[in-house]
Amino acid sequence: MTNDLFEAYRASPNRDVWERVRLAIWSEDIDEKGQTEAEAQVTLQPALSNYDYYQGWKGQLQASEWLIDLDLSGKIPALTGYWYLGDPKIESATLTYVRKHPRMLLPAMPPLALAPTDKKRLETMARVLLQKFGKGAANTLVPIGEVIQMLDAAAPLGTLPDPKAFNQAMRSIYDQATTLGYRPIRFLEMLQKDGGLATARELLRPGPPSKGLTKLFALGRPDLSVEALVLDPQWQPLFTPSEIKEARRKLGR
Repeated sequence: MTNDLFEAYRASPNRDVWERVRLAIWSEDIDEKGQTEAEAQVTLQPALSNYDYYQGWKGQLQASEWLIDLDLSGKIPALTGYWYLGDPKIESATLTYVRKHPRMLLPAMPPLALAPTDKKRLETMARVLLQKFGKGAANTLVPIGEVIQMLDAAAPLGTLPDPKAFNQAMRSIYDQATTLGYRPIRFLEMLQKDGGLATARELLRPGPPSKGLTKLFALGRPDLSVEALVLDPQWQPLFTPSEIKEARRKLGR
């Protein structure tokens, strides 16, 4: 039997144990109220200091469930590991408590973990997964089978665009704009601080066109905009359908 989590699922997708495995995708961290509640609970039950917790998912998480945690709260999506709810599960007013494990331990199966390539693909496609399954929400839970089906239907990892190459393409926008006598300093500062992907996503937020895009239209060169770069087919796999739609809207396409 394999120790590869996704391969174990593919080998026997109809086993009941998979009903207890979900991907937990979140982009909103615990708020001040949740932190205060957690501190109060630890005071009452010191053993809870060995636990972590989710906020706002009370009633959605089930006893004896395993979660693959995908954190989108930072600039770079990150898989944090495997988290287990006990039986009975431990919940307070708004928090559900979980414990981290190095591998997933399911009945009648060897300890399971994600292969490095699967971990990388989940992180690369994190925002697409949230867009598809979260339907606009900041956090969502997805059955493991649906996650694997989507990944299997997507392009192989090796065909996904290289974020470093996209970063270079973004820098080229600045360099070409300077040849027109336009120096988008704020854009360059964002690029140097946050990188190409984060800068593009910030500029693709719903709202009016940026000053930079307006200036490029005035110069007759909207083709040098971030929006135009995002609409280039080679970079589109890096962005969600809503981000691509917003790029088209701002360009008037």
